[in-house]
Amino acid sequence: MARLLFAQAVIALFVPSSRLTTAMENVVSEDPSQPELDHVQRWGELVLAPLDEPRIPDEIKQQLLTHWGSCPDRRELLPYVKLCTSSPFARDSDMHRVQLQVTSEFQHLATSLIKALVSLGATMQFGPAPRSNLEHLTQDALDAV
Repeated sequence: MARLLFAQAVIALFVPSSRLTTAMENVVSEDPSQPELDHVQRWGELVLAPLDEPRIPDEIKQQLLTHWGSCPDRRELLPYVKLCTSSPFARDSDMHRVQLQVTSEFQHLATSLIKALVSLGATMQFGPAPRSNLEHLTQDALDAV
């Protein structure tokens, strides 16, 4: 039971600006009535980006290539990829928050992607989410008083 709950959790990483974060943030919705397809498109960008990086171990690249080759239609990924986003930090545009949520069937792929991103300089986050921009503005206003 605990394993299934862990597999459904949202994984957050802080990633330095790169071609990967730019590609994920520039995904254009092809069908506004199905926003979940945007998550799958971002997942595709996330899977492809490490393949060009020499710092990524070959076994991770091979696993990602196998995954990419086994899913010709991205609609097949809809049941497995629940969330895949990238957004710049409010106070530091050179850092981005990448969030993933996949089902237990894709947990091994998420683990490989995390290892790849960490080897590129990302840091995995634990605990509660960082404060939002509104919380920062409120704190700044309170500090000024």
